Amino acid sequence: MIPDQISFEVKLTPDAKGYIDRQCPSCGFVYKVNVEDWENITDQGHVFCPRCGYSASIDDCLTNYQYDEALKRAHDYVAGLVQGELDSMFSRLARNVNSRRGPIRIEYKPSKPAIFKNYPIPQRPEWELEIKCEKCGTRYSVIGSAFFCPSCGANAVSRVFLESMETIGLMVSEADAMEFPGSVGRDQKVRIQQHIIETSIGEAVSAFQSFAYAVYTGHTGKAARPNDFQIVEKGNSMLSEISWPYSNWLSDAELRFMNIMFQRRHLIEHNGGIVDKKYLEKTADRAYGPGQRIIISKSDALRFIDILKKLGTGIIEKMRETDGRQFKREDGNG
Repeated sequence: MIPDQISFEVKLTPDAKGYIDRQCPSCGFVYKVNVEDWENITDQGHVFCPRCGYSASIDDCLTNYQYDEALKRAHDYVAGLVQGELDSMFSRLARNVNSRRGPIRIEYKPSKPAIFKNYPIPQRPEWELEIKCEKCGTRYSVIGSAFFCPSCGANAVSRVFLESMETIGLMVSEADAMEFPGSVGRDQKVRIQQHIIETSIGEAVSAFQSFAYAVYTGHTGKAARPNDFQIVEKGNSMLSEISWPYSNWLSDAELRFMNIMFQRRHLIEHNGGIVDKKYLEKTADRAYGPGQRIIISKSDALRFIDILKKLGTGIIEKMRETDGRQFKREDGNG
C-alpha cells in the first residue's frame, strides 16, 4: 500500500573545489557556497543573496536545475511505488480468478520494473573567483560582482569598491581598442569612446560615494545622505570625524584634482558639460571659461581613478588596522 506521505533524500555532489550551487529566489542570481560552510548556514535557517542581499529560507535556494532534477526523482520514485502496487493488485486478482477454474480467466504480465536512480545531483563546473567573508569566514564563489555574504549578510564594501575601480579603470584603458561593427562610422566610434570616458567619472564617483557612506555610517552610527560624499569638502569633513581625513593619504595637488573631477562630473550629469560660474567658483579651474564644454581626457580619467583607489585603499587599510569592521545592509537584516 502506498503511504500517505513519502520522503527521500536527494544529495548534491560538490564541484571540484568543494562548492554547491545556490540560486536567489528573488533576482535569480546563481552562486556557490562551500559545502562545509553550507552546513553551518543551514543551522540558521536562512541565507542572503550575494548579489541583491535578499534574505530567503535555505529551502528556497535550489537552482532551477536542482529543482527539476529533484522533481524528476520524486516522479520516478512515486511511479515505481504505483507500478509496484498495480502489479501486486492485478497479480492477486489473476490468482484469485484463475484458482476458481471458471469460464473467466485473467492473464496478467507484470510490466518491466521501474528503475529509480537517486544518484547525487552534480554542480556546475567550479568558478575562478572565490571569496571568504572577513566577518564570519564563509567561503563562496560567484561570477561577476557580489556585495553580501550569503551567511551573515555582511556588506563587502571594501572588496566591491576596489573591484569597481579596477573595472572602471580597465574600461577607460581599453576604450580606444574597442571594436565596432562596420556600420559604425569613425565619427560615431570617437563619440562612443568619449562617452565611455566621460561616464566613467560618474561611475567612479558613485562607487566611492557608496563606499565612503558605508564607512561613515558603519563607524559613527550616524545618519548621512549618500550624496554627501559627492562633495569633496563635505565628505572630507565627515570622515575627519573619525580621524580619517582625505589628507591622510592624498597630497594637496591630488585633493585639488579630485575636487575638479567631482565638479566636472556634476557638470556633465546636470549641465550638459557646460562650464558655469558656480563651477569656476568651486574649482578655480583656469583651463575653462564660462560657456565652454568640459572635455575629459583619458589620462585625466585614469589619474582620477588612481586617486580614488589610493584614497579608498588607505581607508581600507586603516579599517583593518583598527577593528576590521564590516558593514551590514541598511535594513538591518542579517
